[in-house]
Amino acid sequence: MTYRNQRRWTLLLLFLTTLCLPFPSQAAGTGDIPRLATELATPGALRVDNQYVLWSEQVQPSRFQRIANLYYASLADRQPHQLAADLPFADYFGPLTPGFDLDNNIAVWVDEQLPDQTAYGLLAQNLRTGQRWTVTTARAAYPLIEDTQVVWWENLGWGGSTPNQQAQLKIRDLNTMDPPRDLAVIPAPRDYLIRSVQINASWVIWMQGSYDHGESNPACWRLYGVQTAIEAPIRQIADLGCDANAQQSTADLTDDLGNSPVAYTASNGMLVVDDLAAGTQAISGPHHNLNQTWAGRYLFWNSLTDSQLWGYDPRSDSAFPLASSRLEWPIAGSQTMLAWVVPSETGIFSIHAQRVAQLLPNAARAADDPAVVGRMFFTETGHTLGGAFREFWRTNGGLPVFGYSLTEEFTQRMPGTAAGSTVQYLERQRFELHPEHAGTPYLVLLGRLGAEALAARGQDWQQFPKADPATAHYFPATGQAIAPEFWDYWRTHGLELGDAGVSEREALALWGYPISPLQQETMEDGVVRRVQWFERARFELHPENPPPYQVLLGRLAATQVDSFGWQQP
Repeated sequence: MTYRNQRRWTLLLLFLTTLCLPFPSQAAGTGDIPRLATELATPGALRVDNQYVLWSEQVQPSRFQRIANLYYASLADRQPHQLAADLPFADYFGPLTPGFDLDNNIAVWVDEQLPDQTAYGLLAQNLRTGQRWTVTTARAAYPLIEDTQVVWWENLGWGGSTPNQQAQLKIRDLNTMDPPRDLAVIPAPRDYLIRSVQINASWVIWMQGSYDHGESNPACWRLYGVQTAIEAPIRQIADLGCDANAQQSTADLTDDLGNSPVAYTASNGMLVVDDLAAGTQAISGPHHNLNQTWAGRYLFWNSLTDSQLWGYDPRSDSAFPLASSRLEWPIAGSQTMLAWVVPSETGIFSIHAQRVAQLLPNAARAADDPAVVGRMFFTETGHTLGGAFREFWRTNGGLPVFGYSLTEEFTQRMPGTAAGSTVQYLERQRFELHPEHAGTPYLVLLGRLGAEALAARGQDWQQFPKADPATAHYFPATGQAIAPEFWDYWRTHGLELGDAGVSEREALALWGYPISPLQQETMEDGVVRRVQWFERARFELHPENPPPYQVLLGRLAATQVDSFGWQQP
């Protein structure tokens, strides 16, 4: 696999361990969906689409009885309603492979008592209209829905009581209600040895366990998949092993990254992303994460290492914490929404659902957000600065040099590096935290945004025409000289390293070396200007401005944030 593909997918453990500054919580408690039930219950599983959230609660009315109830709420009014009650608990309404699913406003679930008095089957209901109908009267398990396609398992063995029985993975179109067809047929395993069944527009995947080494030993797990649109053989995606980590493995699919990537936790605790169409694979970690879910192009999970809910964006190689969570409590994602359980100290929980765009690092904060307290808040952008980044901004040029903050702090892996760093983007720079330099002036470093911006445009700065070594302000390291138009600005601005005035090393620390000659370029606003590129900046000449504003800095960091595609609604 190419480095570019690997970088697209890889999220390393240091993303989780290099966060040294407090990160403000982005999961405010407002807008939670309250519980409808009055009895003490525990959360089972969650499903969410772009309009509704659906969840199960496990209830134990007596010592010898456990049942499950299903509830749903519109994301518009967040008022809970009961969908089904007194369902058999088993394991079919828990977080690993629930007996229900939701998509396109339609819920499907396994029920023991159908409207026509059939003993067992699969029901569907349009949550918007209230229309309810029977999908199958067969003994179904682990239903999935993708648009109008419903998938479920039949004849899973139910404890192995039926010898030589085969289990079928069925699919049916709810629009046509044509007879269901088989997607896969397997020897019937025990019912609790199928889990993490997931679907997208092209694939169905599932984890299948077996007692390869005898029933007294842990089950061994493998990840399988089959394409939905064509008759194709079952593909074994991964062997997950037989140890304790394999028991905690989960898997999920998304459509939003192009080629049906599947994410799962390997037996060694690593996070693996397999591109089922391209046949490429990327591995990162270890995370030992639980309950990962795709929400559009973003991957979210409960971290086993820090009891934190995390998000990951493959396009920008970025990780960001969202909220504290409790292990094994469920999360669910759709194309635009993320839902998770919000626990309380009293044991009563609620459901929180929020647009993914509001959880990203560039989502604006409100001035009265408790997370803003103690931090510098910019009303112009709705973002903050705190800790070492705030002090660095204040002592090294402030607003004229760096601009306003455009994101909160998050973790990003820089090009050509193996580890993640805590970063924050401002209009003209990226601040990077380097705790290995604690106690020195280099705790905060600046991104090489000039070099990165040229590389993103496909330009190799080393191919620019070189300056005559006899030219004033020539730097042999890059073969370029600072243009006279920009020399005064360059030499009078620098990082505060304790030198008298602004020394050359302080200016170099702020701007880096020149990497291009003075040249004309068309700016983002269509105006042609004379510019010069430096490792960490682009100097622009604005002769129409009065001094000292004739030299301005390009908004390189703002352009880079725009390239991530984190547009807000």
